[in-house]
Amino acid sequence: LKKQLAVKGRWDIAGRVFGGYDFNASGDDPARRAGYRTGLGVSVRRNDPKLLALSLRQSEAEIRKLGAKIDFRRRQLVNEIRRSLLQAVSLRRVVRELTASRELRRGVFEQKRTAYLAGQETVDNLIQARTQLFDTEEDLLEELIEFYQLIVRLDESSGQYFVQLGDAVRLIVFIEADEPC
Repeated sequence: LKKQLAVKGRWDIAGRVFGGYDFNASGDDPARRAGYRTGLGVSVRRNDPKLLALSLRQSEAEIRKLGAKIDFRRRQLVNEIRRSLLQAVSLRRVVRELTASRELRRGVFEQKRTAYLAGQETVDNLIQARTQLFDTEEDLLEELIEFYQLIVRLDESSGQYFVQLGDAVRLIVFIEADEPC
């Protein structure tokens, strides 16, 4: 806009129309009477060509500066998206490993519980197996929370997380449904 104004700015024409009504009571002073006032003003002047050229160069410099800022932000977003995608792949691996570990620990706990009920296992071993199962489930939940937060950041950056992370999102649905990966 500044560049367009500088190119078109050979003449500076300004107009002004005004009006008003004096609501003051005239009282005893006849010089102060209430009434309408109106006015019209027009100003025309020719702009200096040297100032126009300077204004044009300045606006072109601002355009280049804003273009550089846009390119810099675009590169930042691309790097942020790549970093987040790599982190998502890593988190997906961790979630798969923790899911497998949880299933193994659940199996160990069930064996210990069956053995305890049969009188072949101590309560301490049963409690230890249950604690390990809970710890694994807690780790899995923490990783899932981090994964969901990563998805939100990816959506803010690109709006493309369902396209590029579709299989990882399906993985979460399977994990929440307690189905094998």
